[in-house]
Amino acid sequence: MAPVRLSALEPLLWAAGAVVLAVVPFALSTFQVVQITVFLIFCLLAVSLDLSWGLAGLLSFGQGAFFGLGGYVYAILPTMRHRARRSRPAPWQAGWSRACSAISRSTVG
Repeated sequence: MAPVRLSALEPLLWAAGAVVLAVVPFALSTFQVVQITVFLIFCLLAVSLDLSWGLAGLLSFGQGAFFGLGGYVYAILPTMRHRARRSRPAPWQAGWSRACSAISRSTVG
């Protein structure tokens, strides 16, 4: 397989995309940023399912289960905290949800 060469325009497009992603949170409201973030997370889940099922031909709902477990832990942690009066999630909350998902992945195989 021959190596893929980048056109002269492609690095500029990637740089422009990175600049747009860096500026969007400051230009939109918090609600819109959260909606875009959730949309992009679901896009990543859809791409992973497409790669495993479409290209490889492997029907697996494992990544959906771990995605759901991470989301469940992320949603449950604020209710378990005594100081749940904050409107924003704690910075460690995403780390705990990733850790719980990773631990369950490693135990399952």
